[in-house]
Amino acid sequence: MKPFNISRRRFLKGSLAAGAAGLLPNLIFSGSAEAAASAVNVVIVVHLDGGWDGLNTVVPFADPAYAAARPTLAIPGEDVLPITGTLGFHPALTGLKTLYDQGKVAVVNGVGYPNFNRSHFAAEDIYWTADPASAPSTGWLGRGLDVMNTGNVMSGIYIGSATPLSMVADTVSVPAIPSATSYTFQSGGNAADDAAVLSAAVQIIDQPVTGITMIDGILAQDRALRDSIGQVAAAAAYQTGVTYANDSFSRSMKFAAQLIHANIGVRIISTDFGSFDTHSGQPARLNTLLGNLSAGIASFQQDALAGGFANRVAVMFWSEFGRRVVENASAGTDHGTSAPIIVVGEGVKGGVIGAYPSLTDLTSGDLKMGIDFRSVYASVLSDWLAVNDSQVLGASWTKQPIFL
Repeated sequence: MKPFNISRRRFLKGSLAAGAAGLLPNLIFSGSAEAAASAVNVVIVVHLDGGWDGLNTVVPFADPAYAAARPTLAIPGEDVLPITGTLGFHPALTGLKTLYDQGKVAVVNGVGYPNFNRSHFAAEDIYWTADPASAPSTGWLGRGLDVMNTGNVMSGIYIGSATPLSMVADTVSVPAIPSATSYTFQSGGNAADDAAVLSAAVQIIDQPVTGITMIDGILAQDRALRDSIGQVAAAAAYQTGVTYANDSFSRSMKFAAQLIHANIGVRIISTDFGSFDTHSGQPARLNTLLGNLSAGIASFQQDALAGGFANRVAVMFWSEFGRRVVENASAGTDHGTSAPIIVVGEGVKGGVIGAYPSLTDLTSGDLKMGIDFRSVYASVLSDWLAVNDSQVLGASWTKQPIFL
């Protein structure tokens, strides 16, 4: 193996280049162990990518307009998993139904915002930033981390390959980690090269301060990065007694459980699952997706109970929009407007919140909004995370009775 001669200038140049390219947010810069080791509430925010069909997820089986609008896609009343006398879950949501029956699931109906945008990209940005009118450079979860100001930048983690706008903050660099095994030092060469470069890098970043603010800041971040690799590896070493399925959502939830169990100060975890963009062939596809979602959340809740952290974790499912009421000609549904948000956890006040949108009193063929999504965000921020919601959202919103 060729020896490495990595100079301080070369190392810092690389760090600066990474920062200029916007790569630093993909690294964890952890705070102290003391800042991390506190048993505080955590929220896991799951984006159901693509626009999920709320009508076939929380099914208004007793409404004749439902079957009329969907002659081939409507789920028969005898097949749904009833949660009220008129509503029921999709038959694939058996795990979620069990949790609902235990009082651990809140279904918030008819969530949206005025003048709905049916573009995936625009609608995602609106939900990510919590601002339908302008284009902030930070997200609602990122601003929540800013307000928390924990001193531990491991407070926010995105499980995936690229940190979404929702997790972009002013003062915190939120990492994107696809899996525990992917979060490690890599030089771009082989394993032996990695070890050599890491050894040389450690000698540099452990040197005394230079007196140059920007360089000292980079060195401090790099030291924290080195330490955080060990923290994530230790978290991943936790072996649960719960058997998770091997789909992408279940793997993400298992990793989330490992991070929370490690008690390294995580407050917000975000991830994505989908795609729920069911323009065609919806029945089989939605059945698989909702089955995976149901199994993943059920396994996570079982894991959280066994690990002793179930009472301080809530999981929120949302999508950038719902689907249109009337089915299309391809056994699917097209982009719509309002959709439910579902929140799961021991600290959740189970039940249904808000009236189900009318299937006949529509706006351009779409469901009308009943609850503004920012009122759900305000509840999560204030009632669960103990964060000043108006400071994050820029206004005060009527909170929903989601939590105990």
